[in-house]
Amino acid sequence: MQASLSEIAERADISVAGLNHHFSTKTQLLEAVFDHKQRETEARFTSTDPMALLRAALDLAEQGQSDPQGTRFFAVMSTEATSPDHPAHEYFRRRYETTLDLVRASFVTLREQGRLRPGVDPADAARAYIGLSDGLQIQALYQPEAFSQADVMRRIISEMLTEPL
Repeated sequence: MQASLSEIAERADISVAGLNHHFSTKTQLLEAVFDHKQRETEARFTSTDPMALLRAALDLAEQGQSDPQGTRFFAVMSTEATSPDHPAHEYFRRRYETTLDLVRASFVTLREQGRLRPGVDPADAARAYIGLSDGLQIQALYQPEAFSQADVMRRIISEMLTEPL
C-alpha cells in the first residue's frame, strides 16, 4: 500500500508540483481522501427511520463488495491505524465512534418502537453489527464470489428484529 507522491500524481494525471500545491505531505493527502470518503458515506445516512439507516448500511456493504480494491485499502488502513501514532488513527477512532453512535441510536429507536427483539441490548447489537460488517469485508476479499456480504448481514441483523430488515 506504499506509494510515492510522484506515483500518486501520475495516477491522478496531475504534476507532482500540482499535487504538492494542494497536499504538501502524504498524510494531508490521506486525510483528504478519508474526509472525502466520509462525506460520501454520511450522505447515504440522512433518514431518521432506523430501518432505512440499517438498509443504507447494507447498500454500502453491497457497494464495498463490488470494490475490492477500496475495501482492501480500508481494511489495511483501519488495522494499521490502531496504532496511536499512525496518521489516520484519529480519523478511524472518530469514524468508529460516530458509526457506533449512529447504529446504537438506530437500535435504541427500534427498541422504543417495539421492533427490537426482547433481550437484545442496543449497544451490544451496534457492536455486533460493526464487527459483523468488518469481518465479512475481510472474508469477502478472500472469497469474493462465495457469498453476499449484504445478504448475510441482513439475515443476521434480522434475527435481532421483530420484522425482517
